[in-house]
Amino acid sequence: MSHTTKYSQYTKRYLDHRGALVSGHELEGIETTFKFGHNDSIGQTYAVVSEGGLCRLPLPANATTLRIKAGGDAADDAAGAGARSILLQGIDETGADIQEVLVTNGVDASLSTVQTFMRLYRSLVIETGTYATDFLTGGQAATITIENTAGTADWMMIRYNGFADCQSQSNCFSVGTGKRAYLSAINIFVDSVKSVDFLLVFRANFMNVSAFQPVRVGSELNGVSGAFNFAFPEPPRFYEHTDIALVAKVTAGSAAVSANMVFITNSNGPADPP
Repeated sequence: MSHTTKYSQYTKRYLDHRGALVSGHELEGIETTFKFGHNDSIGQTYAVVSEGGLCRLPLPANATTLRIKAGGDAADDAAGAGARSILLQGIDETGADIQEVLVTNGVDASLSTVQTFMRLYRSLVIETGTYATDFLTGGQAATITIENTAGTADWMMIRYNGFADCQSQSNCFSVGTGKRAYLSAINIFVDSVKSVDFLLVFRANFMNVSAFQPVRVGSELNGVSGAFNFAFPEPPRFYEHTDIALVAKVTAGSAAVSANMVFITNSNGPADPP
């Protein structure tokens, strides 16, 4: 026998609208993080759902300054008609969240960041030289690649493919010091004639360099085709200093894959596991 009380109805309405409360900063210390990624060519071995499959996870001691790679477009310049500045968001060698702005430099490499990055989970164009009079103009002029200052490793891409994304598309996320992240939902989009296997993977305690933690599977989704949406009734919790990603492989040939993850992050209360 079941029954419904006024309290449970109120609770349901509250939970139904918690996203609006979080987005509006009505809940102190809590915010939403929307991570969306795309990979044009997922093959038959697992790759991260990010532009170019990029997701760098160096040791803390190997944190590095970053810059915009040479070879872009002359219009993406501090005084150009394209992208003028790029915001980088990530984590430094202490595990803390950091961000920094890079000024574009046309076809040449930009100056390097002052801060050192151990993780880079988002990059976006924050200023452009052209006012967007419609939704198809006013962004970057070419693909923008973020690399380490040594020029030996690409870290992230902001794609231009007939449309200026002006935002990285990467399903890699890392939880900074003093935070917890709750995975609320996963949404996946695959070419309907393809079948793709997905793994939600994570590595805990990336600051521990004496007892390495393995990459573990948190969830497995096999044979996804078309659109797939899953809201976790009990969101899995990831503690501070955890790397999280969606990886995928196609059963035959290759496929373009897009996916997103919705996190609720909390900076209140204990960040470490009990």
